[in-house]
Amino acid sequence: MDPIQFTDLMELADIIAERLGNPITIEDQHHQVVAYSIHGETPDPVRIETIMKRKVPETVLARFWKAGVIQSLMHSDQPVRIPSIQELGLGNRIAISIRKGTEVLGYIWVQETGRPLVEEDYGILRWAARLAMPRLLQKRDRYIKKEENKKALFWQILSGNCSLDEIHQEAATLSIYFPPYMVVVAGEIKCKENQWLSIQKELDYLLENLKETTPFSFLPLWVYDEKQCIILGGAKKMDGLEEEAGSFLMWLNNRFSVGKGIQIKTGGFGS
Repeated sequence: MDPIQFTDLMELADIIAERLGNPITIEDQHHQVVAYSIHGETPDPVRIETIMKRKVPETVLARFWKAGVIQSLMHSDQPVRIPSIQELGLGNRIAISIRKGTEVLGYIWVQETGRPLVEEDYGILRWAARLAMPRLLQKRDRYIKKEENKKALFWQILSGNCSLDEIHQEAATLSIYFPPYMVVVAGEIKCKENQWLSIQKELDYLLENLKETTPFSFLPLWVYDEKQCIILGGAKKMDGLEEEAGSFLMWLNNRFSVGKGIQIKTGGFGS
């Protein structure tokens, strides 16, 4: 399709919505809303809440993960159709990931209120995703730098190569909250070598975007050491923290082992 001029992603969102005859949202890789079009006639409750809070509700993301929607978007550059989920207040959706190569930078979501999309519309979505990519790439570069610093801090904590004051100072710089009680959990991922990169991406997605669904009250840091995932979890009370650690490993297992030949081997934990 022909290139177009737009000043920002909000203008691009309106252009896409006009061509598709349906309202859309553009989100970054963590489902934070970066742009949205006018609503149309009947925005559903999920669209309204997403725009009001500037982020997709975790209950919706957890349902999408369980249904395999997120995994499809992570590993494919094609549009994905999502049927309505009435109990969540979600109408029919079409989504596509915004990518640079195999890396997901964000998503475009279409709520089918004006008309159902047809195959020809999918070309418009792919075109729109390519147009949005450079703008989200800038946002991703800032995020990557912060993530590198967070991982470096966690390795310093694990190795004991920094003082408590240095830890808290760097944590404040990175906007990391450490709860009063914390535990380190290590789980070994059993998978084929050619699966590891995609599994690591899925682990990052879960730990970043579905924190509220985990047994831990807080989940500030995690790193990888070969095929081992090392995670810092925490709570405001000491009671039950070890049980939460064990439940957390089961939580991970339940999201990877079914039908994939992947296992989170029970790991150790220590405060």
